[in-house]
Amino acid sequence: MTTPTWPGETAVQQKSVAEYMRRVRAHEIGHVRVLAEVARVQTGSATFTGTATDARQWGEQWVAESDTLANGSEQNYDTVTRHGVTQHQLGGSDTVFGACRTR
Repeated sequence: MTTPTWPGETAVQQKSVAEYMRRVRAHEIGHVRVLAEVARVQTGSATFTGTATDARQWGEQWVAESDTLANGSEQNYDTVTRHGVTQHQLGGSDTVFGACRTR
């Protein structure tokens, strides 16, 4: 992520932007944690006994199921946190999207 800057920004604005970026990073790290948990759960469930002919079909199905689980988990994470606005519900700091406004 690139931290925005602009000519003539004040120290207060810089501090506000830095805090906002910290909270956005924390939210994005939450996405990584969600996907790591999905991978952990799916890896633990990955067992296969069968012929080599069946292996490819099984693998494709497992990948599709993993993608579905990951997408659902990420959507749930964003729904619960309202994209960071209610991040406190998962132990983080809320991100107030207007905190950087100068008006």
